Amino acid sequence: MTWDLVTLGEAIAAALEPTGVKAFASPPTTLNPPAYVVNFPDNVDFGTVSLSLDTVEVSVSAIIGLSAPPSDLADLIAKARDAFNDRRLGGAVANCNNTGARGIRTAQVAGIDVLTAELTLTIQQ
Repeated sequence: MTWDLVTLGEAIAAALEPTGVKAFASPPTTLNPPAYVVNFPDNVDFGTVSLSLDTVEVSVSAIIGLSAPPSDLADLIAKARDAFNDRRLGGAVANCNNTGARGIRTAQVAGIDVLTAELTLTIQQ
């Protein structure tokens, strides 16, 4: 199995649907917080584990409006962690491991000021 950018983004966004928060399979041109955004992969290693699976490191941005309380960001992170309990993302990948969160900061995303954190995923596909 080899990785596919579109399939991977769609599988991650689909896994986040039960949270009730809009999830984008790739970075959008605009959004309304709260939202999740599947970013483009940070790293891809080809055929690194048995069965020639590719290992993909990708982050998912959890985003809230800057006027929202920071506890809302913590809630988004917790919801996403629960959503990734299905380590196969509905059968789209061999394994998905949510390895943590990083980069909690204010930023401008799609032209709006937000508070964001990146959830890090290591996926074998």
